[in-house]
Amino acid sequence: MQEAQFVNNRGEKLAGIFCRTEKEKAPCVIICHGLGSSKDNKEPLMKAFSEGGLASMAFDFSGHGESQGSFEKLTVTNAVADSKAAIDYVSSLASVDANRIGIMGHSFGGSVSLLAATIDKRIKSIVASAPVTDFNETLTLLADFDTRMGNLAVWKAKGYTHYLSYDQKYLKLGYTFLEDVMKYDAKNLAKKIKCPVLLIHGNKDKIVPMHQSEKMLNLLSCEKDLKKLECGHYFEEQDLKNLIEFSQNWFIKWLS
Repeated sequence: MQEAQFVNNRGEKLAGIFCRTEKEKAPCVIICHGLGSSKDNKEPLMKAFSEGGLASMAFDFSGHGESQGSFEKLTVTNAVADSKAAIDYVSSLASVDANRIGIMGHSFGGSVSLLAATIDKRIKSIVASAPVTDFNETLTLLADFDTRMGNLAVWKAKGYTHYLSYDQKYLKLGYTFLEDVMKYDAKNLAKKIKCPVLLIHGNKDKIVPMHQSEKMLNLLSCEKDLKKLECGHYFEEQDLKNLIEFSQNWFIKWLS
């Protein structure tokens, strides 16, 4: 594992962790975290990729972890641009084959991964775990009352809300996030994705219900699959092992 740093299209420095493999000119997978999370704790996944001949890089979106930027100013569009900057960075490395790039992400990161593939044709394969493809629905299910759809008028009037992160911290999030995300439609998104997509979802997910991935699976016309696990929104123990195995096998199949 080695630290990485690169700059996005807004001049912000983003922090990453790069894991190479013994193979020269290896395929590389970009790993995108969830909203309010970070690149941390991705080592087991990255180690499995390396053992399978895949390089990988996990990075912090702007306003997250060790990256510069403001969480309050976060938008999906900017996060997609951050993923493009990550691909630019790994593509410049001598140890990476720039023609064999994959991307994966969880929840918000899964949404970013799918959106990135619609505009960046360097992406040759996707794994998305519990991706949000219907933000209208998911915002109504978040625990923090501020972000419930019934309080959108309050969010708009104040110009921000508070998002309750995975580690139980309240993070200030601007109304521009909602304005931006509502521009994206799952049906139009699915039409533009041409590379193979693996969806992984827990059937007990109460934040991003599994029917969102089931709907996306039906909309996609590319090579695709959906793995259903007996878990909620977060993958732990055996479910995490399954996610790692499914992801490793998918990228080896489509990037090797």
